[in-house]
Amino acid sequence: MKFLLGCNYWASHAGTDMWVNWNAEQIEKDFKVLEQNNINTLRVFINWRDFQPVVALHGGGNYVKEYLMKDLSKPENPYYLDEEMLNRFGYFCDLAEKHNFKLIVGIVTGWMSGRMFAPPALEGRNTYTDPLSVKFQIKLVTGIVSRFKDKKAIYAWDLGNECNCMSTCNSSEVAYNWSSLIANTIRANDNTRPVISGMHSLAVQNASWLIEDQGETTDMLTTHPYAFFVKHCSMDPSNSIRTLMHGTTETRLYSDISKKPCLVEELGTLSNSICSDEISADFMRINLLSNWAENSPGVLWWCAHEQSHLSNPPYNWCTLERELGMLDKDMKPKKYLLEMKEFASWLDETDLKQSKPETDSAIILTRNSDAWGLAYMSFILAKQAGLEPEFVSPNTHIPKKKAYIMPSTCGDGCIYKEYYEELKENVYNGATLYVSNSNAFFTEFKEFFGLEVQYNEQV
Repeated sequence: MKFLLGCNYWASHAGTDMWVNWNAEQIEKDFKVLEQNNINTLRVFINWRDFQPVVALHGGGNYVKEYLMKDLSKPENPYYLDEEMLNRFGYFCDLAEKHNFKLIVGIVTGWMSGRMFAPPALEGRNTYTDPLSVKFQIKLVTGIVSRFKDKKAIYAWDLGNECNCMSTCNSSEVAYNWSSLIANTIRANDNTRPVISGMHSLAVQNASWLIEDQGETTDMLTTHPYAFFVKHCSMDPSNSIRTLMHGTTETRLYSDISKKPCLVEELGTLSNSICSDEISADFMRINLLSNWAENSPGVLWWCAHEQSHLSNPPYNWCTLERELGMLDKDMKPKKYLLEMKEFASWLDETDLKQSKPETDSAIILTRNSDAWGLAYMSFILAKQAGLEPEFVSPNTHIPKKKAYIMPSTCGDGCIYKEYYEELKENVYNGATLYVSNSNAFFTEFKEFFGLEVQYNEQV
């Protein structure tokens, strides 16, 4: 598969309002410039508010009498989808094919850039548990996928943009059930394309949205590694090793734990308030090379165009959202877009092929720890030591490796007996084990570690 190089796309003239403020001529101008700069993939979005503008009409006692379209007309299809929006999206797909773009289509896009875009009848309802909201999401997904599954430009279906931001989710079971329902609704209507997660900020353990669960329910996971928002990641300049390795480490973590490929779906340095365009270009170059070398399917930047000229919410609310484009306000490529363009040319010229790294060691993440922080530091240190590590989630079988890193173990149940026995056997057979201990309890301590505890104190 060709490495995906591209960006997240909203039309330059309208941002999130591009479907209601339609301008096909401007979109084609956008496409021409992006194509000229060797972009091959666009992640695009079905704005839920615009495509399914359903309203509830109430009668006596405030009971719902009827569901209609926003203009109070009867729906023209059983999915309550706006036919004009559908026609526009069909044209958009054809235009993308004309300009040689692959499209990743985020379907349930109710959250974008700090604003909710739910249909009027569904505002305020829990996206994952409210029966009415879930019913209309099934209709949305069924209607979109069944209508456009024959469009050649569509590479993959994405559940939606960061859907784990749309509502409160109090358990991993709720998150799993919702993800499974949406993913399987996509597959029921099109089983020829991968289903991409579209989520960010997933966790190894002790959270609602889990890496392992997304691996079970979707075909490809996604990272959105913005250092500014992620714990431990914004402590150094954007061109330092710790910040540069954030995206690569997180993407490898997701892939190793889920056993699925993981796409760097949104990447960015978040404007000149964080760093200069020169440093952003360095950041782009290293992330492209590093993630390609680690066998990620691709890297997409957030986003195509500047949005500082827009005044519609969320752009009038949030200064962060206004200057994130790869193209400036005059449609000229910024230095980091030129880095992606050059990288695309290198890929076309090189004989090197992507392959899955052959790992020689394992980073064992244990229970009740800061799994992300430990994964992050251990991966970078292992790489610096010349190791090629694989992440192992808590309480899973221990692969046979020549070296193991088990950082900052803590508590009275950091590793279950079955896996502890596997680890000991591998070490007794010659593997090297590094453990750092933060008050964890280990059985057979003296026999295994060759040390005897005289006393323990907490400081």
